[in-house]
Amino acid sequence: MLKRYSAFLLIVLLASCSATKKTAAPVAPVAAVPSPVDTVVVAPAPVKVQEPEFKNVTYGLLLPLQLDEHFVPDTIPDDEPLILPSAVPALNFYEGAITASTDFVSKVSKIKLHVIDIGGDSLSTVTALNAKIKDTCDFYLSMVPGNCNSALVNFAKRCNRPVYILSGSNTAILDGNPNIWLSMPSNLTSLKEYSSFLYSTYFNSNFMLVYRDVRKENDLAAFIGSIIDSTSQKPNTCSKVNYKSAGWAGITAKLSKTKRNVLIIPTNDESYLSTLVRKIDEVSGDYDIMICGLPTWDAFETVDQALLKKLNTHIFNGIYIDYTNTNVLNFRQKFINNYHNDPMAPAYQAFDIITHLTSNYEKFAYDFDKYISKPTIEAPIGGFRFERVGENAGWENRNLSILKYADYKYIRINK
Repeated sequence: MLKRYSAFLLIVLLASCSATKKTAAPVAPVAAVPSPVDTVVVAPAPVKVQEPEFKNVTYGLLLPLQLDEHFVPDTIPDDEPLILPSAVPALNFYEGAITASTDFVSKVSKIKLHVIDIGGDSLSTVTALNAKIKDTCDFYLSMVPGNCNSALVNFAKRCNRPVYILSGSNTAILDGNPNIWLSMPSNLTSLKEYSSFLYSTYFNSNFMLVYRDVRKENDLAAFIGSIIDSTSQKPNTCSKVNYKSAGWAGITAKLSKTKRNVLIIPTNDESYLSTLVRKIDEVSGDYDIMICGLPTWDAFETVDQALLKKLNTHIFNGIYIDYTNTNVLNFRQKFINNYHNDPMAPAYQAFDIITHLTSNYEKFAYDFDKYISKPTIEAPIGGFRFERVGENAGWENRNLSILKYADYKYIRINK
């Protein structure tokens, strides 16, 4: 009986649980929480900057140092080392090049010098130029004399590099030789520029050419006269006086009292010029006179310096060293400290051309049309002004200095 009751009770309880089961209460929706975002900015990976390639700029110096002659045993030894006078300009050039190589500061370039001794005579020079080129330099700077120009042209063609010549009488060597450069105006170009400047600046003047029966003076007078005629576009712009035949009377007969008288005297004779200047001074109170001459006048010592100033003397030069210029003073002091002597013109030339070429070469290589010319020691106004002289021809520096005598020295007056 008890078992039946227990079973019945279990069934009732189970039924009761099933009937009274509760429904779950509604749950409010929960807003979705976004996934956290990383707000830290990640820096991009650094870009590796390509550093410019470091490169040596090598200069081959073709110099008549005459080393073999210098090392010949001295039969009369003394305390002073033997230095042949003919080698001194080349030695100055080399020392100026060294100064440039130590002074030039660059992160991408370093100057190296390779000296080629061309000896002191034509045979030695031609032999050196015809020798096998072992290591081609980037540039060559030459003091090869003009009588060896054909050998120098062949050298330039074989090395296929720019070859810079310090000076030349004309530009003939540049024709058909695009690798040849004249680092200062040729004598012919200088005379053209000088003659044109004189007429263009003093066009409302009485021009007179004074010369003697000396071939060089006759040739110079004829050439200068032709350039002035070409510039003025009028024939016989300059009156001409043969001083040997016409004498002083020939000059006074053609002097003007209403115009400035520009007397062009193309002579290298110091004694003759000294006498003529004194004669001109005697009448300078009655006439406005200016005298014009040649670069050699700068070295004349017997010509009265006061009269050169009084007569407004003009000359020209491819190299002008202004010893009051800061750059000149700095270079000169370094040179004297290192070599215990005053630098000659070739030292300034070497320093200028190497500095000019290196600063441009590291940016433009051999794209010469892009080269930037800055003022230099020898050309403080304008620097180098290289121009091609013709199609498939070499280059010439056309920056000429026109100088006027003032304060007992020559100063540059052209821009």
